[in-house]
Amino acid sequence: MKIAGRQLNRREALAGGAGLLGGGALAALMAVPAVAADGSNSVASVEGAWLVHVVFDDGSASHNVLYLVIKGGGIAAISDNPPTSGSTGFGAWKATADNQFVSTFEQFIFAPDGSPAGILRIRTLGSIDEGTGQLTGRATVDFPGSPFIPPSATHFTGTRIKVVAPDSIRG
Repeated sequence: MKIAGRQLNRREALAGGAGLLGGGALAALMAVPAVAADGSNSVASVEGAWLVHVVFDDGSASHNVLYLVIKGGGIAAISDNPPTSGSTGFGAWKATADNQFVSTFEQFIFAPDGSPAGILRIRTLGSIDEGTGQLTGRATVDFPGSPFIPPSATHFTGTRIKVVAPDSIRG
């Protein structure tokens, strides 16, 4: 992939969206009985908001992702990378078995000078531990159509973001 007259290397490209899964992803989903995206009853729903920690298998820097999984199969995710490196990611998910799901989401990536560098795709296979409510899984991060940047493997863990009442109304 050419960026501003030079070839974008793998580390630079992944820096733009390295923390985004699909949970992050990352992203990221909930351990409350609900209807899965495919309409079946699922023991643990993947719906909800999550904070997901992403670790690259090659030792690259880890990242955090805020991951929102929406009833009906939608996903929104954003990493803690600098805001100029990548856009918010959007995609889809579906339940594959009790407590398991797959997802795919994409985001625009930008070079250090702010110019467009392409689209980053994250594909995940995740599960939720019913006992702890923790999200875990693996993801593949790639640049579709780029012969210069090979896919990268990650693993992730996530915790559900819970409602916390403000101190002024707790007492």
